[in-house]
Amino acid sequence: MKSIAYLEDEELNAAIVKLFLQDKYNVTTYATGEEFLAYLEDHQPDLLILDVMLPGKLDGLQVCQTLRTKDNFKETPIIIASARAQDEDVQRGIDAGANTYLIKPFMEEELLEAIVNLI
Repeated sequence: MKSIAYLEDEELNAAIVKLFLQDKYNVTTYATGEEFLAYLEDHQPDLLILDVMLPGKLDGLQVCQTLRTKDNFKETPIIIASARAQDEDVQRGIDAGANTYLIKPFMEEELLEAIVNLI
């Protein structure tokens, strides 16, 4: 089963996404950028989903940029999922290194389609 690491500080959002993906993917969730990056030091998921607005020192865009500098994550598919919906927000996500940007709230089908297209 392919694995997905999801960076999301809202517990309910993380639980909902994990629930509707659990039959197809092994999903692990993390609430802060620091916690997420620490997990990725020893793990190589097939796909990453990042929220943008997070508690702590790192937001999702900074996490994405950091990962793209690491050899083992240069090609790992990254989806940014954020409530920030302006064109410039989407462009910032793509510029940070995301493959896809989903605007919250999104439908389950939108997320599944994005995942299937990337892995």
